Amino acid sequence: MEYVSTKTMYCADFEKATYSAAELVWPNGCGFHLGQQSWWRAIQDAGLSSVYKNEDNWENFVLKRLFWLPFLNEKTLKTD
Repeated sequence: MEYVSTKTMYCADFEKATYSAAELVWPNGCGFHLGQQSWWRAIQDAGLSSVYKNEDNWENFVLKRLFWLPFLNEKTLKTD
C-alpha cells in the first residue's frame, strides 16, 4: 500500500530520521527554504543586505514582509 500525504506543511527539528523521511516525501527540498535562499541572493545582488539587516528602518520592514507575500492565502486577504 502506498501512503499519500494530504499535508501541505511539515515542521520538525533536524534529526536524521525526520530529515530522511521528509526527503522521501519532498525529494526536491522545501519550497519555503529554497525561496528564502533565492530571496536572500536577490537582496544581496541588489546591494540591500545592510538595509535588510538593519532592524531600525522602514526598508527592512518592507523587505522582510515582501518575502511572505506568496505564502498568504488569497481568500483571507481584504480587497476593499
